[in-house]
Amino acid sequence: RAIDTSPVGFAVFDRVLITVHPTDCAVHEHFATRLAAAGARLPASPADLMLRMVNHMVDSYLDLRRLLTRQLGHLQQELLDPNSRFRDWHALLASRNMLHLLEDICEDQRSAVQEWIDALDEWPEEHDKQARRERELLRVRSRDVLEHVARVLGHVRRLEESAEAAVQMHGAMGLTGELT
Repeated sequence: RAIDTSPVGFAVFDRVLITVHPTDCAVHEHFATRLAAAGARLPASPADLMLRMVNHMVDSYLDLRRLLTRQLGHLQQELLDPNSRFRDWHALLASRNMLHLLEDICEDQRSAVQEWIDALDEWPEEHDKQARRERELLRVRSRDVLEHVARVLGHVRRLEESAEAAVQMHGAMGLTGELT
């Protein structure tokens, strides 16, 4: 399964959120269905909705991460099996390329969320107690999304290191086998 790298843009206003996304965007469909449901709990603000949408996108990375973990685990077992002649280099390289792409996407999202947090800190101070509370909740949700992205990024990097170590061990095993 390929990583969907279609960009999604957000313009956040006081009372309106404008999103720009491809016509077949799963995130848009998910939230359109969810918000149209009877009794749905509505986000507190357009900014809250935007953060929920970004968090949903990051959740989809977690699903992809799980898939890549299983795939790389299988390839690594085969790669390190001394009774097997590993030949599925194309699948291994494709998995590593997907990891690199996922890492790039996470880095871009981490930068975007950090810019959002910085911009949020520059907003004028609220005098209303409820508005201050909502702003603080936005900060908390923003930091949660940033942490979520960082967790995915950390796992992707560990998978990349694990795949690289398996390739190096395979090479060392092959070299040792040729010398003896």
